[in-house]
Amino acid sequence: SNTDAHPNWDDRPIMKWKPRFGEFLAGMIASAVLWCAYAIVAATIDGARPADWLGLVGAMLGTMMAIGGAVAIDRQKVANERRSSIREVLRAAVECVSLFDIAKSRFKHLTWKSDEAAIIGAEADQLSATLDRLLSRPQLTDGAINVGSGAMRLMQSIRRAANIFQEANGLDFGDRAFDVLIESVTLVEIVAVRAETVRVYHSLPKPKPQ
Repeated sequence: SNTDAHPNWDDRPIMKWKPRFGEFLAGMIASAVLWCAYAIVAATIDGARPADWLGLVGAMLGTMMAIGGAVAIDRQKVANERRSSIREVLRAAVECVSLFDIAKSRFKHLTWKSDEAAIIGAEADQLSATLDRLLSRPQLTDGAINVGSGAMRLMQSIRRAANIFQEANGLDFGDRAFDVLIESVTLVEIVAVRAETVRVYHSLPKPKPQ
């Protein structure tokens, strides 16, 4: 698959602004230096006082640097917001994986109308709502969205399994619920691997379940 061949394929494009902005800033400074040299030479040839031209050049250079600084600050703000949003998605995904493991280990041993199954199902609903809110943020990368979407699918599996314990009749509630979860076991590993890839790529600390 594409993700196997290129582990970071979905997060690479967002980082391209760094070298481009550096090239833009270097070009702007070089242009300003050349323009200053030209202005001084022109002032000398035309008989104008160099000090007057230097004052104008200084004002223009200051304006250009101020604009460049404002752009850099704005880009840094966007980058910080992106990192914060990605960190929250990864933390929620870790909690989803942890809850899935708990459900997988417990559901097989529970019985009809189990309170524990209802509680785990409610926790899955809460995490799904949290991820739904987080995934609406425009700052997220494709990689973070993939992680969050996969984690939501795990929570949907828990909800389907938990609903089995509320059925009016039937047998082997625990086994049937466990079978529902087993169908999503492979997805657990996929979510974990993608989350680690995104975390390392953005140099984020390892998230821990709350």
